[in-house]
Amino acid sequence: MMYTTTVRRRHLEMCIVDLPRGPQDMYWYTLYQSILGFIIPLIIISTFYSLTLFHVFRSVRRVKRKQSKWAKQATKTVLMVIGIFLVCWSPYHVIQVLNLSIYMPTTSFVYAYNVSICLSYSHSCINPLMLLIFAQNYRERVCRKKKLCSSQQNSTRSTMMKTEVGSTGTADSSRCAVI
Repeated sequence: MMYTTTVRRRHLEMCIVDLPRGPQDMYWYTLYQSILGFIIPLIIISTFYSLTLFHVFRSVRRVKRKQSKWAKQATKTVLMVIGIFLVCWSPYHVIQVLNLSIYMPTTSFVYAYNVSICLSYSHSCINPLMLLIFAQNYRERVCRKKKLCSSQQNSTRSTMMKTEVGSTGTADSSRCAVI
């Protein structure tokens, strides 16, 4: 907000980044952008996901089991979320810092800059898709366990009905808990 202004050119009104003091403002703008847009979010997601993993492994230890598949899956998910954030946003912020020392950018630098912008924007698409893929794996496991539980319940019901010939008892209404 500090560095933006609206400019009217011909029949078009545009919002632009205005750096009146040139390189000094560019330095502060880049610093502000990197801290608020990259370093602080990285610290926040790393901290909260680390706390999540801490609680997962503590609960696994509490029941005195080896590391379960669920804990391994949680670890993979956390590492993927943090890794995708780093892969998508690091190039952009590195190029922004490099841009401070370049007076005349080369064609390859401009190309890398544009690719880094596209990569950083793609994070908004990649992150939910990655979580959906992991959720799909979770849903498949839940469906498999539900099918297993329903087949066990059906066999229990048929066994119960066979043993209770002549009685009007209801089928077993036990539930299958999937965690």
